[in-house]
Amino acid sequence: MATVALTELYNDTVLELPKCLKPLIWKMIHDVLVEFCTKTQIWSLELDAIRLRDGEDTYDLDAPACANIDTIKGVTNDGSTLYPVTHFTFPSKNEIKLTWEPSDDTDDDADGMVVTVVLKPKRTATVIDKDLFESWYDAWAAGVKARLMLQPGKKWSNPELGLYYDRKISPGHRRGDHRAEPRRIEYSSRGVG
Repeated sequence: MATVALTELYNDTVLELPKCLKPLIWKMIHDVLVEFCTKTQIWSLELDAIRLRDGEDTYDLDAPACANIDTIKGVTNDGSTLYPVTHFTFPSKNEIKLTWEPSDDTDDDADGMVVTVVLKPKRTATVIDKDLFESWYDAWAAGVKARLMLQPGKKWSNPELGLYYDRKISPGHRRGDHRAEPRRIEYSSRGVG
């Protein structure tokens, strides 16, 4: 997974908000990205296959260093779909628990369990997926600017420009709406560092 530094988004934002506090701009960048990825579920990742072990029902899930797992999008075991509650639960954001115990007769040639997760950036992230960044940069920049410019009574307040950017982010959210079947950013974890 290729990444790009979030300083690109910061540099664009600070140009129009020179009086805004730097930590507040960074906080707003992270707030906008986390909210966007959570609402749209646009960023998903197919994790490496998990070899099921005899008698073990709980397995750790690993996200890239710049992201947290928001939810599980899908699970297969040797090509067969597994369903929540019936086949597995999601007791924490970083583990999956099977509702059945694997047996020792697991086929050595089997594909294993493949979990596809929905990701959101960590609040401390300094990078994000490059394809995601390039697809949604304008909507994110507009969201950050709108939120900051619409804050009343601040040195950086600019209600007119804030409303302009607020209208600009709405199409980005609609394009990212998971029910509208957008071009999703999906990856395999193979090769993710």
